[in-house]
Amino acid sequence: MSLSVGIVGVSYGVTATAAGFPLWQILVLGSSSEFLFVGIAAASGNLLAAVVAGLLVNLRNFV
Repeated sequence: MSLSVGIVGVSYGVTATAAGFPLWQILVLGSSSEFLFVGIAAASGNLLAAVVAGLLVNLRNFV
């Protein structure tokens, strides 16, 4: 489990850095919704789509 979390963390850091996010945001944000948000933003996606996608991913926390 630690290995998979580490891989996701490194992937998130690389994607966020490539998208131009500042270091403080990369260090503070680190869950799957942020990873999804950065991926959509890096692909020049719609900001509203990125926010809605992040909210949908976080819905699993309410279950």
